[in-house]
Amino acid sequence: MIPISTFNLLVVVDILFIVYAVIDHRNRLYANVVIAFLAGLLAAFLGQAAMSDVVYEVVGGAVTPVNSPSIGWFLAFISLIMFAYTVFMVYEILTELYNEKDATEKAYKEKEGA
Repeated sequence: MIPISTFNLLVVVDILFIVYAVIDHRNRLYANVVIAFLAGLLAAFLGQAAMSDVVYEVVGGAVTPVNSPSIGWFLAFISLIMFAYTVFMVYEILTELYNEKDATEKAYKEKEGA
């Protein structure tokens, strides 16, 4: 069981992960790709938790489960977007690496021919 305060904290952490992944788009260490994947994973976890009575709130000394399918589906949608963004960034990295490899091979061949 997850208290509502911890759930809210994890949502804020997920938002920070998303902002970092989008803003730090040209990171040479590729930390933005890992953070985007983790943001998608965290959003999927939080969405599932919001839909399955795992989140609870203490009201007047009694534990009350919080079940919100709308928040769960919204977080699942955010998770889908972040996984797609991760795939897009990996594709972009691979394309950049192959272009650098082709340029290096072309320069090497030109140098050998001269």
